[in-house]
Amino acid sequence: MATETRSQQTIQSLDKGLQVLEMIGEAGGPLTLQDIWKKLHWNKATILRILNTFVARGYLRRDGRAKAYTIGIRILALYTSLSDNLNIRQLMRPYLEDLVAETGETAQVGIVVNGKVVFIDRVRGRNIISANTEIGQTLPLHSTAIGKAYLAYIQPEDVKELLRPPLAKYTSRTMSSLDKLESDLEKIRRRGYSLDLGEYVDELRCIAAPILDHTGHPIAMIGISGPKSGLSQQKCDSFGRVVKRMAEQISAEIGNTSDDEG
Repeated sequence: MATETRSQQTIQSLDKGLQVLEMIGEAGGPLTLQDIWKKLHWNKATILRILNTFVARGYLRRDGRAKAYTIGIRILALYTSLSDNLNIRQLMRPYLEDLVAETGETAQVGIVVNGKVVFIDRVRGRNIISANTEIGQTLPLHSTAIGKAYLAYIQPEDVKELLRPPLAKYTSRTMSSLDKLESDLEKIRRRGYSLDLGEYVDELRCIAAPILDHTGHPIAMIGISGPKSGLSQQKCDSFGRVVKRMAEQISAEIGNTSDDEG
C-alpha cells in the first residue's frame, strides 16, 4: 500500500521545474528571473536553482547581458527525437518536396505539443522570397493555418479546453473570439484545408490540411506558406486542393480509410 501511495504522489521539485520550463516555452520571448517570480511568487533562490539546472542541461539558454532565459537547443533535440520515433519526418519529406515542386512555396509539417504548433520539418520554396519557418519553431493554434487544421478535426470540447479567451490578437485579421473561430473551423471541415490570410503575420499567407490516423484524429498537419504578394485568394484555393490531396494520401498510408471528400 505504501508503494502504491507514493506512486500516486507528484515530485514537487520536478513539477515546479516543468512549470518554469513551460512558462518560458509559452512566453514567446525571453523571461527574466523577476518576470518568473511575478507570476509564480516562489522563493527566488528556488527559481534560480531550477533555471540554472535547465541551463546546465541545455534545456534553457541564458542571455548574460539581458539576464533573461529562453528555450535551449536541447528542446529541439527532443522534438526531433519525437518526430523521428513516430517516423513522421521520414514519411512526410517526399510530400513536402512534392508540394514545393507543385507550388514553389515553402512546405512544412507540424505537430501539436502542449497546446502549441511545433514545426518538425520543412523544405524551402523555390521563390526568392519565401516563408522563414524553422524546425522547432512554436506557433499559436488559433491564428495559423496549421493550428486551425488541427483544431477543426478535434472534439469541440477539446478546442475549448485548448483555447481560453481572450485569444491573443497578432494582426487585424486574427480571430480573437471563439464564435468567429468556430465558424471558420466549420468551413475548414467542409473544404478540407485551412487558410491563414495574414492572421499571424500580416504579409504571410498559409495553407494547411490535417494528417488523420485510423480514428480520424489529426496526428500532424502539412502545409505551405508564402508572401501575400504571390498568393492571391484564387491561388490559395487552388493550392489548398493540392495540400488537401497530399494530406489525404498520407492519411491513407497510415491507415485512415475515410471516404469523406469534404
